[in-house]
Amino acid sequence: MKITPLKLIILVLSVVVLTDDMCFGSDDFQWWNSANTAFELSEKWTFTVEEQLRMGDDAGTVVRHHSDFGVVYHNLADWIDFGINYRSIEKKTDNGDWNHTDRGHINFTFYGKLFGRELSNRLRFEYDSGQRIDDFGTFRNKFTLSPPFELHPRREIFKSYTIKPYASYELFYDTLDDKITKHRFSAGLSLKLSENWFSKIYYMRQESSSSINSDLNVLGLQIKYLF
Repeated sequence: MKITPLKLIILVLSVVVLTDDMCFGSDDFQWWNSANTAFELSEKWTFTVEEQLRMGDDAGTVVRHHSDFGVVYHNLADWIDFGINYRSIEKKTDNGDWNHTDRGHINFTFYGKLFGRELSNRLRFEYDSGQRIDDFGTFRNKFTLSPPFELHPRREIFKSYTIKPYASYELFYDTLDDKITKHRFSAGLSLKLSENWFSKIYYMRQESSSSINSDLNVLGLQIKYLF
């Protein structure tokens, strides 16, 4: 039987639903929907924009909204990209109010190969200034095997694939709790829809000991457009 991209997506969604029901029934299930775009300012510089909406309470209520924009400098060395971003966050509290947080983050992304597979390692340094809690910083380290199609001019990878699977692991250390507080495990499919349109569908498991976060099962969809 021929495995088409549509059949592969249906299979991934089926596994996600079964896993959520059987293994993580007591944890919140969320739906994350993202829209991204990127403008090539020059051969080295790219301007990026992202909007993300998160649906919680078993994907029935909007619980969080992100607006993010920044710039990426490519090939700081042949295998390093550097980025700096600002993110505006609106988060719904348990009593129904909305809290605003301003976040700045700096990113270093390293590219290489492991056993012939593409590998990326992103180091992110965040600083949050919010309404209800003290300002704090977070260090994030994300390893991705066979990275999704990226929002920058590494277009040579698009010639070989229209769809490819990927997997990632990310850890979080924050100064609010002064320890490693979160682990995220993700797997998904990255798709090339056209010359400029790209998409990513994924499942993510978040395990948290943070004082401000919880365990989650997330199904996500991301749409990207490259100018």
